[in-house]
Amino acid sequence: MSGYTLGTLMLAAGQSRRFDGIKQLATLQQSSMLQQALEKLSGIDCDCRVVTLGANKATIESAINLPANIFVKTVSDWQNGISASIKSGLEALEHCSHVLILLADQPDISAHQIEQLISLSRSNPKQIICAHYAGKNAVPAIFPASDYALLHSLQGDMGAGKHLNSPKYKENVIPVALQSGATDIDTLQDLSLWQKQQKVNL
Repeated sequence: MSGYTLGTLMLAAGQSRRFDGIKQLATLQQSSMLQQALEKLSGIDCDCRVVTLGANKATIESAINLPANIFVKTVSDWQNGISASIKSGLEALEHCSHVLILLADQPDISAHQIEQLISLSRSNPKQIICAHYAGKNAVPAIFPASDYALLHSLQGDMGAGKHLNSPKYKENVIPVALQSGATDIDTLQDLSLWQKQQKVNL
């Protein structure tokens, strides 16, 4: 599509209060959760890549190897919830015709699956493309610029999911079954279960 430019926004600014420690630095296999997510982000075919950091920013930055093609956007008001991270990151990507929003704590989503969402977005540039798992629409999701105002209207811990599942926007959303998205790591128990599953899959 002529004029299609994609900015990718990875959200990693939160304090993760349910996790006993700095979740972004939790070890998954050979590296931290955020490091693996950044390496995935680095390889995505897009025009601009941004990761948001806020809580424990200095500690996190000193512990990761940031790929050269990823820009860090500092979220000064990260205490205001995920909406602050979305709006802050979007400020760095307003020049893009589309924005892909990703979470850093969904390790089972592959780069190939993300590329499939991007391909569908390029074919349907006026639509919102999102993952569908656990019975609902959710991120990863790609929004055209016409919906940036919607993202800027988010408040507190309200993420994009409320709008992705709203009957008001149903006709503008194309959901893609992505069961791997159902795995997100919010607690140490989640991490332990994920690690055990990896051993089973070996």
